[in-house]
Amino acid sequence: ALNVQIVSNTNAAIERAARSNDKTNESIQAIETNIRYGMFCLTFMYFRALHHVRKEKAIWCGHHDMVSMWRQPPMSDERKKMIEEQKNIQFRRARIEYSLISCVDKISLVGCKKEASRSEAGNYSAACIPWTSRS
Repeated sequence: ALNVQIVSNTNAAIERAARSNDKTNESIQAIETNIRYGMFCLTFMYFRALHHVRKEKAIWCGHHDMVSMWRQPPMSDERKKMIEEQKNIQFRRARIEYSLISCVDKISLVGCKKEASRSEAGNYSAACIPWTSRS
């Protein structure tokens, strides 16, 4: 009878340990589920708050005000460089054109002076003077 009692006590202890192990596993699983749900809620609230902050920033930054719509958006550095290059090209073309016109006028003036020196009157014709209108 003693053997039966020992076996019975051992079986009862094993059953109690199994039940407490199941309860522990259940409580661990419940805690893990709660933690996962809490992390989901925190992540959700983070992105929701981020959305609200961006929306408020767009409202308060003034990009959509009537006054700011009259202003042009800021230019990038590359765009500024492109505009500067266009101005430089136009300036160079104007300078080349001016120097060519100046050379042509000087050549024609020298030619007129030679004609005048050859002629006895010494009067320049209107076509020889570069600043007069030519038709």
